[in-house]
Amino acid sequence: MKLKRQTWNNILIFSVVIFFGLMLLPDYLRHQRQSNAMPEGVIALVDSRSEVLSLRFAHLTLTRTLDGWQTDKPLVISQQSLPSGG
Repeated sequence: MKLKRQTWNNILIFSVVIFFGLMLLPDYLRHQRQSNAMPEGVIALVDSRSEVLSLRFAHLTLTRTLDGWQTDKPLVISQQSLPSGG
């Protein structure tokens, strides 16, 4: 069975695409592993898939609600300590 010229062209194009894919795959996989890795010296306190609902400190508890983060005690913050909005 003899293949037509167009069939050989398709086989050649497909082979080149597969070849480039195989050549680029190791770099792509290495990049994916590095982007998911923690920077050196950083320790994860919770699993990255976890959702933090509250933070408890010695004198303060922050709780996440639908409106944002709220404290269990009122905070007194001076206007000078807030960042300017400009």
